[in-house]
Amino acid sequence: MHKNTATINFANNTPSGYIKCNAVAGATGYLVKFYPVGSMVVYAQKNSSSTNITFAGLTPALQMGTQYDVTVTPLFVGGGVGIESTKCRMGLMRLPTPNNIAATMLKSPTCKSTAISAAAVVPASTIIFTTVSQASSYEFKFVNQADNSAITAYASYVNQRTLAPLNLVAGATYAVSVRAKVLGIWAANFGTLCYIKISSGSKEESSNENIVEVFVETANIKLFQNPAKTNITFESNTSNQISIYTILGEEIFNSKMQSKTIIDISNFAKGIYFVRSNDGAISKFVKE
Repeated sequence: MHKNTATINFANNTPSGYIKCNAVAGATGYLVKFYPVGSMVVYAQKNSSSTNITFAGLTPALQMGTQYDVTVTPLFVGGGVGIESTKCRMGLMRLPTPNNIAATMLKSPTCKSTAISAAAVVPASTIIFTTVSQASSYEFKFVNQADNSAITAYASYVNQRTLAPLNLVAGATYAVSVRAKVLGIWAANFGTLCYIKISSGSKEESSNENIVEVFVETANIKLFQNPAKTNITFESNTSNQISIYTILGEEIFNSKMQSKTIIDISNFAKGIYFVRSNDGAISKFVKE
């Protein structure tokens, strides 16, 4: 291989993907050309200052389910051009249809196959589900078996979603199902139903306006001051990994908590926030 020739390695052949070429000494950029298979006419090309070259900004855009022959040429200061590499073939995955997106489902022991044997979980539990290749997000449907009311929630986590802060009814049994979104398209159908029962809990929140206590068997977390404006203090009799969520379920903070931890919330927007520890405890505070 000529010393001024770059080679391509393919990492992710989706519309949001990229290609990567090896760095060439002295090169200030790289010119990548996309050819229709078997053609000498360039379909699209792009200059990049990085060896990671995204598909964004190509005109015309690359087409789903289509193969291309690709070359890369290093560029040098003063307009110098290196040797164009040999062609390497790549292909973009075909755009899915709602009916061919794989199904996903909740995993045991989080839930059970029938309402009668539904597993009892605390409101702060995390549900685990099977993932779908190339999925960017998941939609969950919780249907209360007592009155058929439904709650919809979303997640972009790898394979889990916390139940907080969905306001699921204590003591109620829910039929839960999930579907995936792949390349901007939702699956036509939700996966197999799975059932959970929301625990009613054993103790209520403290009435003291400056402290909220949560007791979930394995945890005892206290928050001071609540409501708060600039800082919130966490105290625990054990160390925990804690996460803070907005009322919409977006995780905005995650950290290892010692017996006493102070967190700066001055940049948080005013509103209600939920705190969840890795052992299932949950609480909330108000940012003024």
